[in-house]
Amino acid sequence: MSRTGRLSLVALMLVCSASVATAADVLEQRGATVKLSGKVTGVTKDKVSFETGKGEKKEIPANEVTEILWDGEPAALKSARNHEAGGRLQQALDGFSKAATDYKGDTAGVKLDIDFFSVRAQARMALTDPAKIPEALKKLADFQSKNGDSRHFYNAAGLLVELNLVKGDPAAAKSAAEVLEKAAGNDQKMAAKVALARVALAENKIPEAQAAFEAVTGMTAMGPSEESRKLEAKLGLARCLQLQSKFDEAIKLLDDVVTNAAPEDAKVQAEAYVRQGDCYQAGAKTKDALIAYLHVDVLFSTEKAFHPEALYHLSRLWTLVQQPDRANEAADKLTSEYPKSPWAQKLKTPAAAGAG
Repeated sequence: MSRTGRLSLVALMLVCSASVATAADVLEQRGATVKLSGKVTGVTKDKVSFETGKGEKKEIPANEVTEILWDGEPAALKSARNHEAGGRLQQALDGFSKAATDYKGDTAGVKLDIDFFSVRAQARMALTDPAKIPEALKKLADFQSKNGDSRHFYNAAGLLVELNLVKGDPAAAKSAAEVLEKAAGNDQKMAAKVALARVALAENKIPEAQAAFEAVTGMTAMGPSEESRKLEAKLGLARCLQLQSKFDEAIKLLDDVVTNAAPEDAKVQAEAYVRQGDCYQAGAKTKDALIAYLHVDVLFSTEKAFHPEALYHLSRLWTLVQQPDRANEAADKLTSEYPKSPWAQKLKTPAAAGAG
C-alpha cells in the first residue's frame, strides 16, 4: 500500500473511532443552556440518572427533562418529534409508527418514548376532534397502567386532565389531577393545584376556583418550570375575572402573562392571547381583539387547543371591520385544518355563530 493510501486508511480509522467515542445519549434540561452528553443510567417517574462523558453522575428531576436524544435511536424518531413540535400531528403519528418498526435495538427508553409520543400525538389530535377523545383517554390510561414508573407517567396525567375537561367530565379530570398531585416535583404539585382549580371553574364554582388560582400565584417559584405554573394560574385567575365581567383586571393579568412567559411556553402564550381577545370583545374593542387573536394565528398556530378558537373569532371580527376576504380566509382555514373542531361546527351553525 502506498504512503498516501496508508495515511488515508489511518485517517478513516481515526474518524470512525472518534464517531464511536462521541456516540452518546443527549439530555436537554429545562432552563439549562448546555445539553448533557453521556449515558442515561436509570429512569423513574421522578428522576433521570445520568453519567456524563467525563464520568460525572447526576440525578435530574424527571419533570425538568425536556428531551432525551438516545444513542442509536431511529432517524424516524427525530423527524417525528419535529413534526409534532410543528403541529403536524398526523405526520408525527406516522413517524412514530415508522420509528417503532425501524428500531431494532434493545434500549427500553427508546421504545417507551416512541410509545408515549404516539399517545401524546393522538391526545393532541383529540383536542380538535371530540370523536377521538374516548380512544385517546383509553390509550393514556393504558400507558399509565403499564408504565407506572415512567418519566412520562405524570405527563400522561396532565393530558388526562386536559382531555377530560374538554370532554366535559370534571370528575375524571379531578381524579387525574389528584394523581398528578402525588408527583415529587414542586412544579408538578403546582400544576395539580392549577388543574384542580380548573376543575372547580368547569363546575362553575368561580369563588373556589379563584381562591385556588390565587394560592398558586402567591407561591414562590424556584425555577422556570414553577414560573410557568404561576403563569398558568394567572391565566385561570384572569378567566375567573372575565366571567365576573372584570375585564380590565383580567387584561392586566393577561398582559403580565404575555410579558413574562418564556419563549418555549407557546401554550401559555396562546391561551393568554385568546383570553385577551375574549375580554376585548366583551368590551367592544374590536380592533384590539383582532390583534390578540391574530397573535395566535401567526405565532402559535401549533397550539391546537387554541388555534381553532382564534380562527373562529377572527372569521367574525374581520367581517365587523369590513374585511370580508380576510374573514373568509380565516373561516376557510378553520374548516379545512380543523373540520371536526367544535369551533368549526359553531361557524357552520348561524344561530351559534350569532351568539358567539
